[in-house]
Amino acid sequence: FMKQINFKLALPFSITSVGDINGNKDIIISPNPTTSRVNLDMEFKKSTGLFVKLYHFTGQLIYSKEIGNVNGSYTQQMDLSGYSKGVYFIQVSTDKNVFTRKVVLY
Repeated sequence: FMKQINFKLALPFSITSVGDINGNKDIIISPNPTTSRVNLDMEFKKSTGLFVKLYHFTGQLIYSKEIGNVNGSYTQQMDLSGYSKGVYFIQVSTDKNVFTRKVVLY
């Protein structure tokens, strides 16, 4: 017999819906789910500041990198092999928007 337990988790960010970055294509994260590495692929039509963060599902910030200004294509590989299996959130911030995507490490 299993009892369902409901709880609320307060994260320091909100999960955003699929959208555009500065009127461009969405963030592509692959492979997802992953066993070790993920690639972040983004395209920008105009120059924008970029910041990338990785959060554990508990809301703990575990990685943060200021990229600076980018224009055109941007790709970053993130190595998650040193982290425990589970759910993580990648947050990408531009000058005007913040986008958060879920990544599963198994």
